[in-house]
This record gives sequence, C-alpha cells and structure tokens, in this order.
Amino acid sequence: KYKDTITIKRGQPLLLEVGYSGFPEPKLKWVFNNEPLQTNSRTKIENVRNNLITLLMNKTQRSDSGIYHLVLENDYGRENCSIKVNVLDK
Repeated sequence: KYKDTITIKRGQPLLLEVGYSGFPEPKLKWVFNNEPLQTNSRTKIENVRNNLITLLMNKTQRSDSGIYHLVLENDYGRENCSIKVNVLDK
C-alpha cells in the first residue's frame, strides 16, 4: 500500500494503516529514528480490528519526517514494514 513516500503539509494529520497476519499473534511496535514510538497527545497507535494496526499523528511537524517502521515479532520470526514520510512546510 505504501510504495512511495507519503508527503503531507505541516499541521495535517498522518494516518498509517497496515494489515498483518501471524500465528501465534505477533507483538507489534512502531519505531521512528531507531526508538520505539510512544503514544502522546498527538500520536495514537491502535489495533482497529483484527489484523489491522493504525498510527494516527495529529498536527504533524517537520520533525515528524523520516522512516517509520512497523515491527512484527513472534516465536517464529520477525518482519517489518517501512514507510517514508515527508512533512513539508505549509
């Protein structure tokens, strides 16, 4: 779904949705700048329904530009999905 860079203007919301599967159910985490992404007043991470995880970031800033990694891990292995985001000035 995310083959190219996602480009948005500063202040716009960013919504990333990624489908996944795995058995046993994988542990999921978002990583940005090699650090686990934490939820806060601007950033929400949710499993919306079975096998779909979302990252919603409100009021994006230029510092939100970069590569977001979704890491999935269970007893049988580890996979990741990378999404490049570019936040432009208004």
